[in-house]
Amino acid sequence: MTSLPFPFPVVARDGDEVVLIDQTRLPDELAWRRCGDIPSLCRAIVELAVRGAPAIGVAAAHGLALA
Repeated sequence: MTSLPFPFPVVARDGDEVVLIDQTRLPDELAWRRCGDIPSLCRAIVELAVRGAPAIGVAAAHGLALA
């Protein structure tokens, strides 16, 4: 993502990738995790890189759009 709107989204689409804040690295670091396919998005959810029911739901919906 080249520019961040404020407030920036926790989960967003960037072309053919789902981009999400890697919440395992908060609060020390703001890091983005890029998921270009369904297995990598599933791994992000299982590894708790994306947390909370609303954020997981949005990430899953973006993943379905990628499929």
